[in-house]
Amino acid sequence: ELSAFYYSLGRYRSPCKECCQKKRRSFNGIIKQRWYGILERVNGSTSHYSTAIGKDHCIKQEFFVWAINSKKLKKLYQNWVKSHYNRNLSPSVDRIDINKGYTLDNIQWLTMKQNNQKGHKDHTYTYGRKKVKLTKDGQAMIFNSGREASLYFNKNRLAVTNNIRMDHKIQGWKCEWL
Repeated sequence: ELSAFYYSLGRYRSPCKECCQKKRRSFNGIIKQRWYGILERVNGSTSHYSTAIGKDHCIKQEFFVWAINSKKLKKLYQNWVKSHYNRNLSPSVDRIDINKGYTLDNIQWLTMKQNNQKGHKDHTYTYGRKKVKLTKDGQAMIFNSGREASLYFNKNRLAVTNNIRMDHKIQGWKCEWL
C-alpha cells in the first residue's frame, strides 16, 4: 500500500529500474553507453543531427581497451560520481577533429559540458563562417552562414550542414557551400 502511494507521487522506482540505473552508471556501463552512442552517430540512427554520419570508427574491442586503460576517463568518472551524477560532468567521447571519425587517434574524453562547448565552437569555426546557397525551381537565396540558413528553415544549427554533407534537400531546397 505504501509503495502504491509513493508510486502515485512519482517517487517510487521498481527494484529493476534501480538496478538498471546502477549498471548504466557503473564504470563499465558508461563505456558501453558511449560505444553505442558512437555507433548511433556514425550510422545516422540517432534523433539529432550528427556530423559523424558515414565516418570511420574504431572496433568495439579497441574502444573498450582504450577506455578501460584511460586515466582521464577514470578521473572524469570519479568526479561525476562525486557530483551525484551531474549530467554536465558526465564523461563524454569527443572527436578531436570533427572532419574525421571516431578512430582511436581522433578521440578523447571530456565532460559533457566541455564536449558541448567544443562542439559549438568547432561547428561555428568549420561551418558557421561559410556562405550557403539555397536553390529551388530556378530561385536562389544566399545566407552568410549555415546557422542563418538553418534559422530560415526553423531547424537546429546542424540541419543545413548535414544536409549539404549528405547531398539532401531541405523542404525542396538544395543547399551548398559557397
